[in-house]
Amino acid sequence: MASLYRHSQPEIGRPICKIRTLFEETNMLLIRDIFRCKPGKARFVAEKLKATIPSTEQEDGFRNCRVMVDYVATYWTVVFQAEVESIEKFDHHMANFSKRPDVQNAMQGYLEMVEGGHREIYRIM
Repeated sequence: MASLYRHSQPEIGRPICKIRTLFEETNMLLIRDIFRCKPGKARFVAEKLKATIPSTEQEDGFRNCRVMVDYVATYWTVVFQAEVESIEKFDHHMANFSKRPDVQNAMQGYLEMVEGGHREIYRIM
């Protein structure tokens, strides 16, 4: 382990170079919106969410957007997942997303297909 240190008598725990670890902080946030759909409606909700991805990426700066449906999870679950650089960009998204005509058109009627859900926000490390 001595070769990892700068001097012959290094400070304990001081590596020569910075090595990225799982615990290194980033500014990115992972957003997950989880929808519990009514029986048989998950596919339709997923299609509606997929239609909003271009707007979400272009207008809000979200990245790596994807829509997932349950494979082994609570039945009729749909997840919208995306990464965003800051909570401020997420706040901008929340304030403006539903005002856009393309989003209003894509999401029309989705409330009748959803029983409930929740949001998860994680800091990517």
